[in-house]
Amino acid sequence: RDAAADDPYMMAFVDMRMPPGWDGLKTIEACWSVDPRMQVVICTAFSDYSWDEIRARLGRTDRLLILRKPFDRVEVCQLAAALCEKWRLGRRAENREAELEAKVGERTGQLEQALRKDRLRLDLLESVIDERTRELRHAAMHDKLTGLPNRSMLSDELSHAIAHRHADPSSAFGVMFLDLDDFKLVNDTLGHDAGDELLRQLTARIGNTLDIARQVPDCKRLLAGRLGGDEFVILYEGANVTAATTDLALKLLTAVVLPFDIKGQSARCGASIGIAAGTADYNAVEDILRDADIAMYQAKAGKNRFVIFKPEMHDAVVARVSLTDQIRQGIEAGQFVLHYQPIVSLVDGSLGGFEALVRWNHPDGQLLPPGRFIALAEATGLIRPLGLWILECAIQQLAAWSKAFPNRNVPVAVNLAPAQLGDSRLVPTLLMLIARHGIDPSRLVIEVTEGAISDSDGEGEKILSAIRCTGVRIYIDDFGTGYSSLGRLPRLPVDGIKIDRSFISESGEQRKYAAIINAVINLAGHVGADVVAEGVEQIGQVAMLQALGCERAQGFYFSPALPVDQATACFTQSWCVGAQKRAA
Repeated sequence: RDAAADDPYMMAFVDMRMPPGWDGLKTIEACWSVDPRMQVVICTAFSDYSWDEIRARLGRTDRLLILRKPFDRVEVCQLAAALCEKWRLGRRAENREAELEAKVGERTGQLEQALRKDRLRLDLLESVIDERTRELRHAAMHDKLTGLPNRSMLSDELSHAIAHRHADPSSAFGVMFLDLDDFKLVNDTLGHDAGDELLRQLTARIGNTLDIARQVPDCKRLLAGRLGGDEFVILYEGANVTAATTDLALKLLTAVVLPFDIKGQSARCGASIGIAAGTADYNAVEDILRDADIAMYQAKAGKNRFVIFKPEMHDAVVARVSLTDQIRQGIEAGQFVLHYQPIVSLVDGSLGGFEALVRWNHPDGQLLPPGRFIALAEATGLIRPLGLWILECAIQQLAAWSKAFPNRNVPVAVNLAPAQLGDSRLVPTLLMLIARHGIDPSRLVIEVTEGAISDSDGEGEKILSAIRCTGVRIYIDDFGTGYSSLGRLPRLPVDGIKIDRSFISESGEQRKYAAIINAVINLAGHVGADVVAEGVEQIGQVAMLQALGCERAQGFYFSPALPVDQATACFTQSWCVGAQKRAA
């Protein structure tokens, strides 16, 4: 019977002696060759084979039992039932195992398929991670806006150039520090997006210029990077550093000065370039960048030009830093004093007022004039605390003179720097000082230059108007040397003007200056503004001013700026404004 059929034999009872055909052992072998799962019970009393021989031929198996004759019918039935149940359980176990193996195989296939998908996802993820890593590495070393190397990468490249120079003294390199001129004006007028677009176009121009420069045989390497804002650094490696960087600077200036097309609008920017040659003296990146930066600021003085660094430039910067620190300490230590230059009436020679001028009692024993420190104080922002002190000191002295000479209406003028004029706290501070010292605000004069008004982005005139509302008077100082316009004078919120000393000094040699002075005096008269002439040093200048109708003047012809005690003595004296130089 076919063992593969749906109903195979579970067991067989076999007699060992079955003449004349096969014996029982041969029969068992034949049955098992058809169905190895069949169970066999040998029923015999005698056998031609020993148990060892049977086991040797059939092997050790739990499918073979021996039932010795004679045997009981019940025993046979029980044995058949037990073996059939054993067969059924075995078959069920085999089926269950087959089912489990099939499920395991199916699940294994699913897992292998999932694993292949996961491996594909993992490969894709690794690819994405690698790409992102490259992007992050590039972003960490390059400027986002322009794509140029950033400060970090430039620092690494400069470090390699310095190390190469130390290892091979015959090698040479140079660093160029480029900063745009008037870039802030582009941002303020066209917006920061326009400024960014200009920087991108500038980057393209720098790249094109460097591509041309790389064709020169002496050039071994050129690299441009952006430090930030409108600051760019260019590293040159090759022979003839000074000549090569000078030629490259000229080409860059020519490229930068061309107009930029920003969304249909034309914008122009110059550039200032500082050049520092990389010599063996440099050990740190910040040192050569510092020197190139110093040279760039020297170039800024003229704009759209380049300057090659010299050691004395660094010495000047060190001295500047030292002086800045000394000014700061001098403010804190109360080393500054005010001197007062008399303003004289050209009508009767009487005292017409004072201009407060700051002096510095320097620790080295010198009395320094403002020309030695005011410009630096303005550049460093120290003019604000210093200017506040000057304003309060002058108001305090005005209060003392008002108390000592109640019948003398002598004003005191105080100069304001552009930085002070742009301070939103100026007017509240001024009101507070006037109230604290109890002065008549009309006796206080604030002097500002035309340049200070123009540099304050339109806020200057508003602040001046606010100051005038306090009762304080406003004078334009050094009139005629800034953004002067006679037609603009009537629109300025001022009470008077001071004619610059340059017009007075030249009036004796060139009559056109006298004509300008005459025009200013006439215009001031028509708009109700006072006029004070500065820098009067000769009797002829006094006569000229009197003839033109100028009523007040100051200068060395009358008196230099005086300490408080000597200035106080001026209340009891007068000046000769005729042929005699001075009379007590």
